[in-house]
Amino acid sequence: MQEKELIKRQIIKKIKTAGDILITSHIMPDGDNIGSLCGLTTALKLSGYKVDCALFDAVPDILKFLPGSSEIKKLGEINKKYDLLIVLDSSSVDRTGVTDLSKYSDFVINIDHHVCNDNFGNINLLHTNYSATAQIVFELIKKARLKFNPEIATCLYCGLMTDTVGFQTSNTDENVFKMASYLVKYGANPNHISREMFQNKSMKNIIMIGKTLSALNFIDNGLICWGKVDQKTIKEVGALPTDCFGIVNQMVSIKGVEVAILFNEKADGKTIVDFRSKSFIDVNKIANAFGGGGHMRASGATIEGNLTDIISEVVNFSVEHIKTNYHTGLMKGTNNIESHGSGKQKGSKTNTVVKSVGI
Repeated sequence: MQEKELIKRQIIKKIKTAGDILITSHIMPDGDNIGSLCGLTTALKLSGYKVDCALFDAVPDILKFLPGSSEIKKLGEINKKYDLLIVLDSSSVDRTGVTDLSKYSDFVINIDHHVCNDNFGNINLLHTNYSATAQIVFELIKKARLKFNPEIATCLYCGLMTDTVGFQTSNTDENVFKMASYLVKYGANPNHISREMFQNKSMKNIIMIGKTLSALNFIDNGLICWGKVDQKTIKEVGALPTDCFGIVNQMVSIKGVEVAILFNEKADGKTIVDFRSKSFIDVNKIANAFGGGGHMRASGATIEGNLTDIISEVVNFSVEHIKTNYHTGLMKGTNNIESHGSGKQKGSKTNTVVKSVGI
């Protein structure tokens, strides 16, 4: 803990001496990275610092209610170099959407809560036991004695609520609730934020959820389930990438399911694989095998190749891993997915793994 406090003091000192600052985060934005981004940006601006914030991808419609989200620039359009770059909630450089951060600054501060972080910063503040990066940002704002207002409270509450999936995850401890209480005291409105986040789904999102859930595949009496979102269905529905959010969380919520795996085929030939675990299986270890990672209960990877081959390899590996490392009752031979689900995929190795970390 003393080491973390020392790192925080180093970060605060670096912020105070920086003439201008750029803050960024990961691709495929979510409530934690945008909430943390907007919260820290607003706190620094209110306190007199010169700050810009930028993301590689656009802000999803569902998160545009967050104060400061309209000021987020496109990372690819930033053509200046800053004294300091702060990267939030990103386990590796490629998660920002770019491969070289030096074009934005010669000094990088890396703030994250993912267990698989690459320590790519000049300063790395990592709290892998925290439920959200918003927690780290909150502590940093308080320690630096930056100005605080209801807009910042709203952003950080959204981050906290997103990565705990509405305060449900196993690392939702007393500190999470203490922070939530503080944020509510200073102006965050839980009802408003929950309504925007969880009761504001597009009709196409509901259709995609329905189509995916109606075609799920179950293994070992439902201990493991997997589903897919393929390009054919996406085009038929006319869905946007954000219309595929939340599906894997619905999958793992099914009674009896311990591990859920969702395959989301993208137009560029890559497939995003999301892993969720309900209670005792560490899906981060499974994601690691495919160049990804994240958390024990929520991880992801991006794999390049044929969707059918990817499904076969990932499902077979996952079943074998669980059968070998956990007493789940998986019987010998159940890793042959040809015997499970509605598809007739035959096992085949994929050729290329592109590192990516989810959640």
